Amino acid sequence: EALIWATVVAGSLRMLIVEPFTIPTPSMEGSMLVGDYLIVSKMSYGAKLPRTPFTMPFVHNALPGGLTPSYTSWFSLPNLRLPGFRDVERYDAVVFSFPHGDTVYVDPNLVGHDYYALLRRDGIRRAGGDVQTFALNPERYLKEARAKATKNPGLRARPVDKMENYVKRCVGLPGETVSVVEGQLHINGEPVDNPESLQMEYRVVFANQAEAQNAFRKLGLTKLDLGPVSAIPEGIAAVMALTEREVNAMNTLASMVEPMSNAHRRGRLEMFPNVWGEEFNQWDPDNFGPVMLPKEGMTIDLTPRNMNLYRRWITAYEDHSLEELPNGEIRIDDELATEYTFGMDGYWMMGDNRHRSADSRMWGFVPEDHIVGCATFTWFSKQNEAQHGESKIRWDRVMRPVE
Repeated sequence: EALIWATVVAGSLRMLIVEPFTIPTPSMEGSMLVGDYLIVSKMSYGAKLPRTPFTMPFVHNALPGGLTPSYTSWFSLPNLRLPGFRDVERYDAVVFSFPHGDTVYVDPNLVGHDYYALLRRDGIRRAGGDVQTFALNPERYLKEARAKATKNPGLRARPVDKMENYVKRCVGLPGETVSVVEGQLHINGEPVDNPESLQMEYRVVFANQAEAQNAFRKLGLTKLDLGPVSAIPEGIAAVMALTEREVNAMNTLASMVEPMSNAHRRGRLEMFPNVWGEEFNQWDPDNFGPVMLPKEGMTIDLTPRNMNLYRRWITAYEDHSLEELPNGEIRIDDELATEYTFGMDGYWMMGDNRHRSADSRMWGFVPEDHIVGCATFTWFSKQNEAQHGESKIRWDRVMRPVE
């Protein structure tokens, strides 16, 4: 009986108050490191009651040691959030359900994947590997890709509360217009302050290996900061993720430091809204937008541009039927529509490691009902040899607030 009560109390604390979270990828490197163990406050924004109440306690979406779902989906509850202490604010480190995580391949070799990106990739392959050919008839190639996907025994649909959890920094709030110009984030057309720990990729040239090792040691860099390395006539060229402070120091330690270009990522349907278009084809991680974020009660015209930006929001996030007729008319819930009023707020999330983060620039808005909580502090931190070069506890990060 005592064990049952302890399980109930611990499960309630995890559901309503706080929950531990681990940083698995370097997308927030600089602020939150791979191997950080965080405490996520669910009370800050108000705890969400579970959509799937019949679930195994202390596990998220799969039973330990396997890929069997830890929940039953035959009974579900509507979205309901308890009152919180405050709203989401700019620069909060937010944990949320991955918006493209409603469909997944349950496969240990595809952890953290984007099902819709995989579909596009397969569709482009079926179009002979040519993005423009795919863009001429995306419905055809995506239909073929979906037909193949349905034959995969690991294909699963997941409710919002069982999608994979991500952590990013909230940089755009409901109703704001977000853009990125030459790597600088703009809100409503004006540049905003960058997080102190923001990282960008640079091409760094060293005269020799000794010079490179000296720079690595002095700046305390790890394998996760390092990208491709190549020998060049001038010495060694390395792609590195660096903060502004590290760039200033590197200028005195290396022969050359120059920003990396992301122009090669344009026109590949990689960037949100993941469709072919004259404007969208010019977008890359460093030059993006403008995009206006959904705000509850705000009304937009259903122009072709807005349809591309908000199509998934209308259908997948706010659960409306949508039909786009050959004559250009649009029907929402079987009624003719020329405008749309948002029923929910949307947020824009980006990783501090800007060139190594899959975030809203790739998959768009984070709906309010996907917000899980606010990362508050790091209760433990450990680096491993495979990713960092050595294994040790980072005592200076233990019980440290998340910035």
